[in-house]
Amino acid sequence: MNKDSCVRLSAYTITPESEQQIKETLEEILSRFGQTDMLMTAAIILKEIATNAVKANLKHLLLQGRSEAEAAAFLPEFRRILQTGGPSAYRAQLAAAGLKIEICLQFDASGLRLSARNGFPVEGAERDRLNDKWSKALQGGDMRQFFDRNRADAEGAGLGFTMVINALKSGDIDPQSFRFDTEDGKTVAAVFIPFKKTG
Repeated sequence: MNKDSCVRLSAYTITPESEQQIKETLEEILSRFGQTDMLMTAAIILKEIATNAVKANLKHLLLQGRSEAEAAAFLPEFRRILQTGGPSAYRAQLAAAGLKIEICLQFDASGLRLSARNGFPVEGAERDRLNDKWSKALQGGDMRQFFDRNRADAEGAGLGFTMVINALKSGDIDPQSFRFDTEDGKTVAAVFIPFKKTG
């Protein structure tokens, strides 16, 4: 990290230990540029986009081979899985399928780009669903409003988007700096955090 302007990490799941390691890495980067006041915002954002990437990989793993109707019927069970151990219980299967996430922290004097890449592209109805969740999250509001708007969602998806956007707003960062797209056949969620001028 002393030589490079990018730190990359790969994982199949996010553990408390990896969370701590990520936070320490963020702190070291932000300290270098006199931006430690951004640590909490950056840590929340990175945890959310990384966790969402892991959940997306797990969903992809568990829905493989299912028809669209079967996949829709499975979503309440998927939500239960997420609430009772989630991806950590499926780590071996995720590893066997090669479904890891790649976290990248790119930095220079202008700011810090946080990204998390899952193991497959987002396409079709899933892309439309994510675009809808992203648009709703951009509309603003707090967590309670999110739950009121999305009560019928069997999976509970979109909370991560709302948390990222709320964290950006609390750090006085433009929510539009949060993006997701397909790159090299994988889905990437990314946020750019501009550094504040110091001195």
